[in-house]
Amino acid sequence: MKKLLCILFFAVILLLPGCGKEDENSAHFYYPTQSLKSGPKNSIIASEKRTVQDKSDLCQTLTLYLAGPADDELVSPFPANTRVTDAIFEQDKLLITLSDHIGKLEGIDQTIACACLASTCFDLTDAQQITIVSDSFSISLGRNSITLLDESLSGSKTKTINAEE
Repeated sequence: MKKLLCILFFAVILLLPGCGKEDENSAHFYYPTQSLKSGPKNSIIASEKRTVQDKSDLCQTLTLYLAGPADDELVSPFPANTRVTDAIFEQDKLLITLSDHIGKLEGIDQTIACACLASTCFDLTDAQQITIVSDSFSISLGRNSITLLDESLSGSKTKTINAEE
């Protein structure tokens, strides 16, 4: 059951950023819903449209994202004081470095937080792969399939979930 729920969750994640692009000063920020059950179309995440000054300034835009949602039905999946220390976009890859506050998250909480951040970044950029790193972990997510690479354990574990569009 958990496996099916995860596959459905990631299928929705992959489809949301592909929805119509809007003006250059707006972005969709993705967050978990308050109950993790009652989002639009029974999704555990939803987006809110936000106005940003400059989408190309990823550090500034992601700092605004990490400040949390304006909508009371959404919640920030990140621990307080999590911040972006670097964002490097080269070719079709985006590397986001976060403070280690995110290391407090484990399991599905960490997965949801990173999937929300990646969905937001897919909306902001045309990146095909997003890697989120901190001192304690590294997770890579692809636009067409979600690949989670967790290096926080003594060995490396890789899990790939493909979703048909």
